[in-house]
Amino acid sequence: MENTEVDGGQLFLYEKQENKARALVLYASQIEAGEIKRMYHAIHLIDNTDFLSTLDNPKSYNDAKGGNDKFEI
Repeated sequence: MENTEVDGGQLFLYEKQENKARALVLYASQIEAGEIKRMYHAIHLIDNTDFLSTLDNPKSYNDAKGGNDKFEI
């Protein structure tokens, strides 16, 4: 999980191979007190053009090449 927080890890590496994903979903689970605890996190790779128009130097998913480029956005 630490690599994912630092540079996108394997999650963004898969995206870089295809560079066509519209969303990335991270699923993790663990057993606590005999029960399965599930965690899901979704990252939508779709630009919010209204928000981008408010920035001086916007970085968009459309301009990104994939992988680390998209992680930095």
